[in-house]
Amino acid sequence: MAIIYRTAGAWGAGKASKLTPAEVDGNFWDLLSRLVELESNPPAAVSVDHFEVIGGSLYVHMSDQSVLGPYQLPVARWTFRGAWQPATQYFDLDVLTYGGRVYQVLFDHVSGTEFDPGANDGQGHDYYGLLLSNPDPIADLAFYYGDRVRAAGVTMFQHSVARVLTLPAGLPESVAYLRVAPTTQDVSLLLYRNEVQIGSVDFPVSLGPDADGGMAGVFSFSSEAQLQPGDRFSIREASGVEDATAAGLSVTIVATVG
Repeated sequence: MAIIYRTAGAWGAGKASKLTPAEVDGNFWDLLSRLVELESNPPAAVSVDHFEVIGGSLYVHMSDQSVLGPYQLPVARWTFRGAWQPATQYFDLDVLTYGGRVYQVLFDHVSGTEFDPGANDGQGHDYYGLLLSNPDPIADLAFYYGDRVRAAGVTMFQHSVARVLTLPAGLPESVAYLRVAPTTQDVSLLLYRNEVQIGSVDFPVSLGPDADGGMAGVFSFSSEAQLQPGDRFSIREASGVEDATAAGLSVTIVATVG
């Protein structure tokens, strides 16, 4: 039934007189019937069906086939900073180069005095992420010393560094060999970066000579070391009691460029 109005308005002319009790009840009944119908048969809720990205725009597809959008998506932009520099403020999404590799800055920071690809703030925020890398070019630092190896503390080999070289922890591919093994005293050679000892290579008498009468050296090199242009890498005899036989030293240190 239709609702009966007394006065004129947006609903029409109205009755222009008081409503009878039956007409008032009828109005309430009409409204109640509509409410019960809505409660019993609620309209289907409209929800998100799926998202769609076209170019730089986001579209939201609803369950009733309507589409919201387009919404312009924000775009993250890299800032190319060139070669890494020490003591420099870097920001997230900066891109820099070092040692032939390309890195993205992952966390705002001020760089240290030497580049460390694993640097972080100590709270789980890495500073750099590797984007591009070329195979590491190899550099061999090699020499041969044919005379007896004496415990005189002298420098047997020195290399002046012209470009960045990295010596890996443990020097896994490097080799050292004595043509004549020591028989009375251990022989120890010290590895230096400038005037700081960074490792050693040892020839312990306890190993004994190999089938050819020589002996391979054992490297002690606990952590990676980087040599900068202008540095000096040297190998020196350790001072002490000399062995009577050790001679014919050859050493090849395998480093990567960068």
